[in-house]
Amino acid sequence: MTGIRQSYAGLIDFDDQIYMPTLFGGSFPQHRRVMVDEAQDLSPLNHAMLWKLVGPKCHLTAVGDPWQSIYAFRGADTGSMGKLRDRFSMHEMTLSVSFRCPINVVKNAHKRVPHMKWPEWAQPGIVERLKEWNATCIPDNSAIICRNNAPLLSVALCLLRAGRGVHLVGTDLGPQLVKALKRLGEDLQMPQEKVHEAINLWEQEKLRKARNAGVVADKAECLRVFANFGPTLGAAIAYCEHIFSTKGPIQLLSGHKSKGLEWDTVYHLDPQRIPSPWSKDGEDLEQELNVRYVIETRAKKELYFVRLDQFTGDD
Repeated sequence: MTGIRQSYAGLIDFDDQIYMPTLFGGSFPQHRRVMVDEAQDLSPLNHAMLWKLVGPKCHLTAVGDPWQSIYAFRGADTGSMGKLRDRFSMHEMTLSVSFRCPINVVKNAHKRVPHMKWPEWAQPGIVERLKEWNATCIPDNSAIICRNNAPLLSVALCLLRAGRGVHLVGTDLGPQLVKALKRLGEDLQMPQEKVHEAINLWEQEKLRKARNAGVVADKAECLRVFANFGPTLGAAIAYCEHIFSTKGPIQLLSGHKSKGLEWDTVYHLDPQRIPSPWSKDGEDLEQELNVRYVIETRAKKELYFVRLDQFTGDD
């Protein structure tokens, strides 16, 4: 109720801009033509707003991919497209041809989406699992994508040490990690061993209150990455601030951040992390499998599976 009162007083955030007019606003203008993109990501609140916008003779067009439904953790309705179809008596037309992915990438995706096809002019492409990889084999303008953030940070630091430029794409994680590191203690000369002890205590406390234990575990793992690279707390903070400020040609990002993007060459880092050990059966597992599908269909030419423990440094 506090948030509603604040909204009426003029203090609103981005969520309130949907929540307040949909549930407490006046009449909505109804339209004869409404188009919805990324329909698989609509929340129940989005559905309520759409219901108000659709007029009695409206032509509604919705485009989406149920296998790219990966945002249930932030409120998306995992059955969104089916509910749109049933509620508005929509005619379903399947888009089955991928104009992005080469033949072998499409074949790899068949384990999740068996009906996907490729156009006649598609190139074979490459799908390969690398037993070893290093800083010199990664071409500029490629992407390294992982289910979790911590492995990306480890690889990014290794690449920077080898003289390669990196860019952590589309993440607000940096300021959160810097803030968390600074709260571990005021002594910037705190030795590495003590930093790890402080991170363990931080993680234990956060897990007691957490609604999503996997998020806390990943953030703690991220903090340990910087603690391992820095001999003191001050060095760990410096590494963290530096890595999130770089803008090099090799892009690193999580599977959730990669949706809608594409690269000629994609490295799926630590594919064994999917499904997450924190996921449960049913809907959680389906979301995890969708994340893997999203990651592996970002590749326009080459897709490589790689592991952090098989990265051979800057050889």
